[in-house]
Amino acid sequence: MNKEAVATILLQLPIEHVSLTLMNPDADVRKYAAEYFSIRIWGIPFTLMRFFHHQFKHVLHI
Repeated sequence: MNKEAVATILLQLPIEHVSLTLMNPDADVRKYAAEYFSIRIWGIPFTLMRFFHHQFKHVLHI
């Protein structure tokens, strides 16, 4: 796993808190937004790994 993915997972709670604070949604919207964020955040490492894998293959012309 790359550094960016690990950092994103480790910082997920501060990222969620700041994001929801800036958006300032209603209580019910906040609940669903937090749940959605906590599900989507776990996809970031896999997305980054796929992106870097694709870039690596492109550079090596595999």
